[in-house]
This record gives sequence, structure tokens and C-alpha cells, in this order.
Amino acid sequence: MKIFDRLDTGRLDQSWADRFNPEVSIYNGKEAAFLPAVQAQVSPYGQVATGEMPVYAQLHSALLPYEFTGWLDEMKSITDTCYIGDWSWLEKVRISGPDAVKCLEASSINNIRNMKTGKAKHFVAVNHDGYITVDGIVFRESEDTFLVTGGLTVKAGEGIRTEGMDVTAQTLTSRIYNFHIQGPHSAKVIEKLCGEDISDLGFISFRDIVICGETTRLYRGGMSGELGYEIFGDAAVASVIWKAVVDAGQEFGIRQLGYRTLMSNHLQSFFPTIWVDFIPAIMPPEAHLDMFYRTPHDFGWDNLMDKERDFVGKEAMLKEQAEPTHKTMMLEWNSD
Repeated sequence: MKIFDRLDTGRLDQSWADRFNPEVSIYNGKEAAFLPAVQAQVSPYGQVATGEMPVYAQLHSALLPYEFTGWLDEMKSITDTCYIGDWSWLEKVRISGPDAVKCLEASSINNIRNMKTGKAKHFVAVNHDGYITVDGIVFRESEDTFLVTGGLTVKAGEGIRTEGMDVTAQTLTSRIYNFHIQGPHSAKVIEKLCGEDISDLGFISFRDIVICGETTRLYRGGMSGELGYEIFGDAAVASVIWKAVVDAGQEFGIRQLGYRTLMSNHLQSFFPTIWVDFIPAIMPPEAHLDMFYRTPHDFGWDNLMDKERDFVGKEAMLKEQAEPTHKTMMLEWNSD
């Protein structure tokens, strides 16, 4: 398959916008969007002889291959070798302006003002009752500029409170790819790609590298419990970057993660899955989903709470911290 050097970003934007457009009929134009690396994500699983397109699964109304080499083979790469997975379907919103810190602190339980440029942080928001509404990562790109990534509740005016703030909120979901390169050999793959030593990059820190002539953000932050990195860049060249990573990783046993493995790779590091392990507490009362709401304390995230200031849900969180009602536990597999 020919991989084009650049995709048409206008068509990318339109396809991603149409995913949730209530004005477009599902019978006449409304479709799930392909992830931007689709040209390079050709799954050989069960289709070597025919060369057919892979079976796709839908996540946030985005399409990604269900499997590449099989769930067990892909899962083993997490601890044995390394993998590349596509999280480009996550929402991405850039907040910039004089009130950027004020905006993000009004939107979350976190201390944002003390973040340094080039650092990231687990971003969590709750409602008045202390239940989680937003879960994601915030990157401080400059003094007054941040990029927030996460689930569908990461939106200006919803999970991010912009009302009355002197900020600009730019939704960039369709414009930025987000790949995870993680596992014991992940650093070797990245160093082969960019031709430089990355051992100086500290945990939850990020900086730019160059891959295939393209400026790429390299973030040191693992989801799998193993050594891990994420890369971010221009979605127009996502297929080129994906193929380069897969090619460079062959000698290190790299695997591509399909949908099945994508949904379980993070569990051994105890990262719950939104909409699966908990429902964000933004649903209307008539939905009767409150039994699936969770507090930061349930997942051990209450240590992110900024006790030096007021925020929505602080009183409820302090009460839960003093008198916890739930605690989620992990089971550890005994091989014997």
C-alpha cells in the first residue's frame, strides 16, 4: 500500500467533526472516523492470504483495527518487548491566555500554578458531590499555554470551565496524533528513530525530538506499568510516523496494539477505563447511572487534591478522604 507523505487535514477535520454531528444522518454521510495512521495500520491477522482490510472496532466513534497479531501476542509485548498503540482518538484541547492557570484550576482538583513548563500532570475534575467527571493529562507548554488530553468530557464549556475566563480554547483532536511506545525496549526504538539519547528525559516530562524530519513531542509517561513514552505530532503525517516506528522496532520485537489489547494494557498499572470501570458524573439523573460513579479516593487519586484553594467538590472529597466508603483493589496473578 502506498503511504502518502501528508494527509488532507481539511478532510480529516470534516470526518472527525461528522462523527458526532446530529445534523448528519447515519444513513447519509455520518460515519465513524478513521484514525490518522490508518494507511500504515494494516492488520495481517487472519488476512495474509487475501490482503483484505482488517476488522475494525469503534472507540469514541473512531475506527481502529480489532487485532494485529492476536490478543495474547500483543499483551506479551507489554512486559517482554515493546509495543505501539494508537490513542489519537482522545480529545485534545489547547488552553491559552492570561487566565489559563485560573481556568484549569477552576476545572480540576489539581494544583496547576506550580507546574513547570515541559511537565505534565494527571488531570482530574469532580462534581459538587465529589464524583469524577474528567480524567486526562495536562501538559504545560509555556507560561500561559496548556494542552489537555482525555476522554469525551475534555471539552471547553463542559469538562474545562472557560466561562468568564480570558482564555482561548482550541479543539485539536483531529489535528494531533498520539501514539504510545512502551515496554522494556521502548527507549531503544525511539533512540534508533531520532538518533539521540533520551535517558535524560525525566518522568512526566516532555520535549521535542525529530522523527522522519518531523518535529515530534516525546513524553515520558507510562500507562502499562513498564518503561513508557508517548509521541505527539501532526496528524497529517501520522501514517509515516507509525510505519517508521514499526519498522525501527522490528529488531526489538515490537507489536502493534489492536482494540482488544488497547482496552486492557493499562490495567496492570491500575489505570481504570472511563465508561467501562466508571461513568463520568455528567450524566442526567434520569439516566440512573450514579451507581457507576467513582470518587478520586476510590482509585487512589485523592493525593492530587490541591488543599490550598477552593474548587468544586472539595468539601465532598475531604469528607470522603476522612471517612472512605470504597476502595478499589487489584488482584495479582499467582503463576504457581
